[in-house]
Amino acid sequence: MTRSFGLTLAFVMIAALASGEAAAQAKKKLTVANGADVAFLHYFAAVKKGFFEKHGIQVDSKLFDDGVTALDSLLTGNADISAASEMAGVVRRARGGKLYVVATGAQSTNQIGMVVKENFKQPKDLEGKKVGVVIGSGSHYFFDRYAKKYNVNQSKLTVVKVQPPEMVAALLRNDIDVAYIWNPWPARALSTIPGTRVYARNGDNGVYFLHIYVYFSQRMMDDPQLAIASLRALSEGADWIRNPANLEEAAKISAQAINIPIQDARNYVQNVFNWEVFYSPGLKKNFEEVAAFAKEINVIKEAPKMDEMIRPEFMQKAYPEKANRQL
Repeated sequence: MTRSFGLTLAFVMIAALASGEAAAQAKKKLTVANGADVAFLHYFAAVKKGFFEKHGIQVDSKLFDDGVTALDSLLTGNADISAASEMAGVVRRARGGKLYVVATGAQSTNQIGMVVKENFKQPKDLEGKKVGVVIGSGSHYFFDRYAKKYNVNQSKLTVVKVQPPEMVAALLRNDIDVAYIWNPWPARALSTIPGTRVYARNGDNGVYFLHIYVYFSQRMMDDPQLAIASLRALSEGADWIRNPANLEEAAKISAQAINIPIQDARNYVQNVFNWEVFYSPGLKKNFEEVAAFAKEINVIKEAPKMDEMIRPEFMQKAYPEKANRQL
């Protein structure tokens, strides 16, 4: 090897190393707060399949017991992006939390179940019962809409505050008679407590079409480039899940992420959720109705200003064709 060739090769190697370091440094960091819930599969998939990395984002993923707890981490500065239903966001925003809704990411008509015991025969049987709900969550809202649809007198029942991991134990101890709770807890109740069954699901008879929204922290709002890139990564993750050819791998990713049996994960992917990232002006009405309910039960004093909370501009820039969807 000649001296000039050796020097040239050294310069090339140094340049390559410098370029690699610069590329690594150029990646923006993002902390994702996930709930132990298959609703977060587009987040899991976007990380596992490299869609965040593709868009120049280095991700740190954190797992919480549920989406409500995950959402709280955005308020403490421990995460930047998460997902939850309307209720969780409305309550926190009304209390001064800087949370922003930018899109829906997952949709379901059967994610939340109404678990009852064998003596339950009709909706009116809720009267006189102790009903377990996660206060300020989508399950709480489903309970209210269900009771109103079937003319259940809520003054004749007792609402009991129960956290998701405690719901099955509360049923077993007879602390509650009925549980409104999301997957995977209904299946765990049925496998643990003889005589229990799922009497209704959130979408039955049009009671409550569940959206799990993409929530941003203030940091995301202050960095439009990161916000738009994140939405593109999530959208590509959702598109990848919907491809039938990816069903088995998507189920495995879900099973590993939240430690559930592969057959349960496969069922959730096939039958429980649709993952699609989009925005529709009609989503604002969902939040207005939930805010009215939260105010009615004295969870909040005033509804948050929806135009400040709901921010479609990032979807409009990331995917104009997905930013004006009709529900």
